[in-house]
Formats: sequence, C-alpha cells, structure tokens
Amino acid sequence: MNLEVSDQKYIDKVTAYAVNQGVGMMETEIIRKDLIGMGFEAKKEGKLLEQRLGDVGEFARELVDAGKAENRKEEKYYFIQSTGFVYLFAGVLMFFVSMTKAGWNMLEDSAFNLVSISWMLLAPWLLSVWQMYSMGRFVLVKKIGGILTVLAAGMILVLNLVYHYFFNDIKGFGNQAVPNWIFLLFLLAGGILYWYGRKKFTEITEQIAKEQHIEF
Repeated sequence: MNLEVSDQKYIDKVTAYAVNQGVGMMETEIIRKDLIGMGFEAKKEGKLLEQRLGDVGEFARELVDAGKAENRKEEKYYFIQSTGFVYLFAGVLMFFVSMTKAGWNMLEDSAFNLVSISWMLLAPWLLSVWQMYSMGRFVLVKKIGGILTVLAAGMILVLNLVYHYFFNDIKGFGNQAVPNWIFLLFLLAGGILYWYGRKKFTEITEQIAKEQHIEF
C-alpha cells in the first residue's frame, strides 16, 4: 500500500521546513517515519494527512516551536562532508583538464586562472549555505513555492556570472595564471574535509540513534 501523492507532498514539506529551521537530519528522519505511519493510518480511515493533522504550514511551525530544533551540528558536519566530496571531484576534474591541455607537462604549465580557482573554492560553501538556510524556506508558500525555490537556486548562477565579470574585467585577476598542480591542494583539502565531516556526522547520528533506540 502506497501513500497518496498529496500525503507524500505533505510529508516532504514538513520535513524540508523542519530541516531549514534547524532540526537535525536524524531527528528529521524520525519525524518522516512517524508521518509516514500516520499517513498509512489516515489512509485506512479514508482520510488525508492534511485532514488529520491540519494545514501543513501550521503543523510544521508547531512542530518546530515544540522544541524539535535544538542545533544544526549534524547538518553542518554533513555539509562539510559534502563540500569535501565536491573538492575531491573538482581536483579530479582539474587533473583531467590539465592533462588534456598540457599533456605530461601538466605540472609545468597553467590551464587555470585565479578567478576560476577562487570560484571553485567558494562555490561549494555558497551552495551549502543556500541549502541550509534557503532551501525549505519556501516550501510552505502555496502555489508559488516551487517557483521561489528555483529562483533562489538561480541566484547562485547569477552570482557566478557577476563574480567572474567583476574579477576578470575590473580587477584583472583573470590574467593571473595558477599552476596546474593546484589540483593536488584540492584533493588534499577535499580528503580532509570529507574525512572530518563524515567522522563527526557519524558520531552524532550514532549518538542520536542510541538515544532513540534505533538500530542501523
């Protein structure tokens, strides 16, 4: 037996809003499982979740106001882990780009400039901040919530264009070459961030699971 589409959307909106307001990912998953159980119970009664729990906006806000949002540590470490993974991916991509342009002399030549490298360093953190503090903020806005979410995501792309235009044309950073071996630093930074974020995220989730008597 599957949940109704409207019930699934109800659950997605509640959990997205909860995460945006600071509820940890493990706590959010527990909330999701509880809501799924309620959804099946409501379906047996011939009702929808919104009929049983009330307006999705009011329910989500009451859930957060009830003291569910204690801290964002779990989410913070998850995004550190994710950023580390992006850096690892960027390092590998830069390696292949430099190999394509410079061949086996890749460590002696330069295929990148200061603007492109600085944006690669900054972009993963901007995406993480957007996802932590903006994604989910619009899910409770009826009808135009999806449009607002897309527009918010589009701001990252606009910022990318503005960043490259400003530093390339005004500051002249585009003329400052960066050696190809910079990909080694991306791999090193990515490995450290990924290891640290994964380690701390695992520690927190295991502690929460133990407190909630959840077995992996």
